[in-house]
Amino acid sequence: MYSQAEAANQGIGSHGSPEAPDVVKLESSHRLSPSISLHTFSVPKRASLLVSFQPSQNVTLQFPDDLDLIYGSKSLKEEDRCLTFTPCQLSDSPDADFFTMSVITRNGRVTGLLGIPRPHGRLTAKVVGTGGGFSTPNIENIGFAICIAGGTGIAPFLAMTNARWGANGCPGRVSLIWSINGNDFPLVEYLVRGKILQSIHWLSVTIFVTKGDDLDGLVAGKTEGWWAKKISEMRVEIDSSIQTRFRRMEMEDLNSMISNSDHQVLFCGSKSLEWQVRMWCLNKCQVVKTELS
Repeated sequence: MYSQAEAANQGIGSHGSPEAPDVVKLESSHRLSPSISLHTFSVPKRASLLVSFQPSQNVTLQFPDDLDLIYGSKSLKEEDRCLTFTPCQLSDSPDADFFTMSVITRNGRVTGLLGIPRPHGRLTAKVVGTGGGFSTPNIENIGFAICIAGGTGIAPFLAMTNARWGANGCPGRVSLIWSINGNDFPLVEYLVRGKILQSIHWLSVTIFVTKGDDLDGLVAGKTEGWWAKKISEMRVEIDSSIQTRFRRMEMEDLNSMISNSDHQVLFCGSKSLEWQVRMWCLNKCQVVKTELS
């Protein structure tokens, strides 16, 4: 997450008029794993955010003094309560006067406060900035491309295939590679079951489930047999076209998808994964990244 000052350094300008900023309201929170949650906010249909916001961009929200219900502003300064997220979905609610905006977060000192029960009504926040993301030409002229996500870096790519920007998903021939720690696999299940991640939007979808810190041959504490059953059930029930690999992504996986220099790689993930991807793509194709928010 960025502070307000850091958000400015990321190219996030002020949004809306100072007198009447857009206000969003937290509608639901799902703690999917010990480290990841998904929060959904309602956005009024009259909000100026809906006019200017582009897929893969991030949004900066200023939360109120009582974000921490116990210690209030004594616990968190104003800049601590100014958080930047990359929405993974923006959906219309036909029977309501608002859109819903979903964000994936790492559970930290501040973000961990978003989903706690509140006795005096739902949590609200002011929209104070938008920015970042992939440039419009990168998205509109995407052609042959590979989108590579690390962990919560899947968010901008989900936004690019969101129905608000076209029911046909990304144009061109675009493949998705997603590397995620086995402990965070519930996020994969949630996105697939909720049809937020769908293979029909992509030429191919490959998910690499990594062991993380496990040293005993297990993935997230589960055996190979347990994972085989889990994936089999998921593919039968939900989406049989999504491929899953229980290992780290390797150079050969990328090479098999790059046919010529016209390909581009769109990336969002950790610095270490970015370095590895850039090494693999050296003298082969262009790598374009957006910051993980």
